Amino acid sequence: DVYGYTYLNKKLTSEQIAFFREDLIKQKEKQILIHGEEKLNKYNELEFLRNVGSFHENYLNLIESSWLNDTINSLLNEKAILHGYHGILTNSKSHKNAESEKFSPMRFHRDQPWFKDTRTCILILMPLVDFTENNGPTEYVPSTHLFQDIPKQEFLEKHMKKLLAPAGTIFIMDGSLCHRAGINTSGELRPMLQMNVTLAFMKQQIDVWASGKFDHCSDVVKQRLGYNVRNYKEPEEMFNDN
Repeated sequence: DVYGYTYLNKKLTSEQIAFFREDLIKQKEKQILIHGEEKLNKYNELEFLRNVGSFHENYLNLIESSWLNDTINSLLNEKAILHGYHGILTNSKSHKNAESEKFSPMRFHRDQPWFKDTRTCILILMPLVDFTENNGPTEYVPSTHLFQDIPKQEFLEKHMKKLLAPAGTIFIMDGSLCHRAGINTSGELRPMLQMNVTLAFMKQQIDVWASGKFDHCSDVVKQRLGYNVRNYKEPEEMFNDN
């Protein structure tokens, strides 16, 4: 409540870390082959993989984790949903994007607007490699979720901290806390899983139910993916107990 962030001890197993790290890199390579770096750069998507739950059951299984749901229920509520579920891979070219005014991840920003005395969103960051000074760790400014307006750049730079933590650590912050991606000078990809979790009335980034890929999921996964707050396809869908 005061600082706007917290760390949880390592919650991902070594097997989960290895799987997610290797799969995100593979999925990004596949995406680059399909679309090309130039197009992805144009739309500021070179670092991102969206809707990772569609890649493999392991991503969906993670949503069922008791530690995750306990955290979401405590910080938001039981009806909160995944507004977005991403892989983020900063790379050696990311610092060039930082010079672009359009590329917000490498400038201090908020993922959710400020609401007075109301938490509407949390970000759950899961590093899949050790976050070090050299590989572009997330940078954040404590307590800025309490400011109605984003402070001046000088203030942000002076009070900024870095997410320096081992792979598998869980970092959670208020969605209106000022943060940015660090500059990765390591020469290696810096993969991370991120969940944007919001109160249920917030519109999701992607209509995941339009694809039909998640109809088989458990009730917990369906609820977190927004099944209970999606738009009805037909009026008859209203004739059920859900």
